[in-house]
Order: sequence, then C-alpha cells, then structure tokens
Amino acid sequence: MQNLKHLRTLRGLTQEQLADKADVNQATISKIEKGTANFTLDMIQRIAAALNVSPAELFELRDLQRRTLDAINAIDPDKRNAALVVLEAMAQKN
Repeated sequence: MQNLKHLRTLRGLTQEQLADKADVNQATISKIEKGTANFTLDMIQRIAAALNVSPAELFELRDLQRRTLDAINAIDPDKRNAALVVLEAMAQKN
C-alpha cells in the first residue's frame, strides 16, 4: 500500500492511532508501510475507512505527486538538495 504512510501522516495520525481506528495491530500497520506484510481485503477496507479514503487511494500516487517525484528525480543529484530546500521553504506556513 504505497500511499499508506503518506495518508496517515497527512492526517496527523501515528501508526498506533491508525491501528486503533482500523481495528488492526500497530505492528501490522508498520509492516504494511514497509511493504513486508500480507493484508486482506477486509484489512484494506478498514484502513481506508479509518483514513476516510477509497481503498484504491492506498495503492496509488496521485498524478501530481507522481509528476513531482519524477521531476525531482530528473534533477541532477548535485542540485537536488538545493531544489528540496526551495520546496521546503515554499511549503512552510507563515
């Protein structure tokens, strides 16, 4: 579930809080985020409901996110850190 950690942190949830909301074990959430756990359809549905997203959103990066990652990866590695600093500065809330 490629998007799980991103969605969880966007909502300000810890793994334990998400696990409680989805009625699964925290260790399971951790393993899923690392890509080392098997999961059932029922588990996917409970996690999606706890995050208030569709099950499909747990598996895919949205187009803008994918394009952003592609653009960052295309930057010369020596310049990538500078680009990241600029993006982080733009993202800071005043």
